[in-house]
Amino acid sequence: AASPGADWGPASAAKTTRADDALVGAGSADADYALAEALSLSARDPSRALPGIRAALRDGASPGANAAGQVLAIAFEALAPGAREGTSSQTRSCALFALRDLAEASPRAFAPHAAVAVPRIVDHLRGDDAQTAMDAADALDGVCAACAPADALKFLAPHLGDGGAAPVRSLCAVVSRTTPDELMRRTPDVIPGLVEAFNSPSADVRKAVVDALVAAYDGLGDWLLPQLGALTPAQQKEQPVPQ
Repeated sequence: AASPGADWGPASAAKTTRADDALVGAGSADADYALAEALSLSARDPSRALPGIRAALRDGASPGANAAGQVLAIAFEALAPGAREGTSSQTRSCALFALRDLAEASPRAFAPHAAVAVPRIVDHLRGDDAQTAMDAADALDGVCAACAPADALKFLAPHLGDGGAAPVRSLCAVVSRTTPDELMRRTPDVIPGLVEAFNSPSADVRKAVVDALVAAYDGLGDWLLPQLGALTPAQQKEQPVPQ
C-alpha cells in the first residue's frame, strides 16, 4: 500500500466523491456520508475537518481503503514535526484520536498503515505538552488494541526503551491477548527494549516493565526466565518473576 502522506493529502481528499466504492465500507449510511463531507472540508480547513472525521467514525462510518488513506494523511499532516508550531494542541490531540478511531472503526483498512501510524503517535509522547502526551498514550492503546497482537508487538518493540511508560503499558495489554506460541516468537524482539526501559530513572516506567514481565510470565512460564539474562542482579531482584 502507498504510504499515506506521499500520495494522499487534503487536496486529494476533496476530489473523492461519495460514489467512490472504495471510499466507504459497510457502515451506517448517514455516518459514511458525514465522513465524506468531512473529508471534502479538509482541503479548505484540515483542523475543522478532524472533529467531523472523528464524529463520523464514532457514529459508525466504516471507511474503505481510499477514505482511510485520506484520514491518515490529514492526521499525519497535523502531527508532522514542521506543523507543531502552527498547530494547536487541541488539533494535535484530535489528530491522534482520529488515528485511534480509524483503527477501531476499520481495522482492515488501517492495518497496512499501522507501522507508520505508531511512530507518529509515539513522537507525541515526548513533547512538552502534558495533555498531548496523555492523549497520545490513549491513542497508542487504542491503535494497538485494534491491531493483531503479533503486529502490535512488532510495532511497539522499537519504542519500548525510549518512549516512557506508555509503550510499555500498551505492550502489557497486547501480551495478555497474545497466544503463547506467538509471544514466544516475539519475545526476543521486545526483551531488549524492556531491559533498556528497566534502566529508566522513572518509577512509572520501571513499574510498567514489571507488569509487562508478569504478563509475559503468565503466558510463557519458566520458558521466559533464560530470556531475562540481560537484567542486572539488582533488576533481577526487583522484578517479581520467579528465578
